[in-house]
Amino acid sequence: MCLVTVINNTKSKQSFKMKISKSQSAMEYLMTYGWAILVVLVVITLLFSYSYIPRSDTFSVNRCVFQSGIVCIDYKVENDPSDNGVIKLAIYNSHGHDMTDIVVTTTDCGVANQTDIPSGENAIVTVNCSQPLSGSKYSGEVNITYINPVSGLTHTIQGSISTTIDETTSVDTIPPVRSN
Repeated sequence: MCLVTVINNTKSKQSFKMKISKSQSAMEYLMTYGWAILVVLVVITLLFSYSYIPRSDTFSVNRCVFQSGIVCIDYKVENDPSDNGVIKLAIYNSHGHDMTDIVVTTTDCGVANQTDIPSGENAIVTVNCSQPLSGSKYSGEVNITYINPVSGLTHTIQGSISTTIDETTSVDTIPPVRSN
């Protein structure tokens, strides 16, 4: 009977040591990942607090994108001194042909007519709105319709602008694009 008790005690001590070993491994696992998660949360908090990651209420992607053939070099959306909206686009013709009888339409403003843009050249297109642009951000669609003088066919290129509305200043000149 004594021998059975000693064997049972030995088994229970081994079982107890095994449970402690498993518990210790689980705690080490949880502590390692717990500290890693805590460090990541602190880093994200610091990035937000020092404005390295913009908050969604101030986040605005400034972009001007067109389908192939037109490159948006620069753009500006503003309200002029008479409190009417103005959209200025500096566009580059990367087609292999001239663009003639150009008509630029926007969703919120109106229509601008540009005579032509030779192949490999750029031009500033100004669309004047009949009312002021409201808010601090502008986002709209732009369509450029032109005639290919080689074929005589009319084409429409779609694009979009998303930017903040600037205070009144002007963009008068664009440096020429240099080809490599």
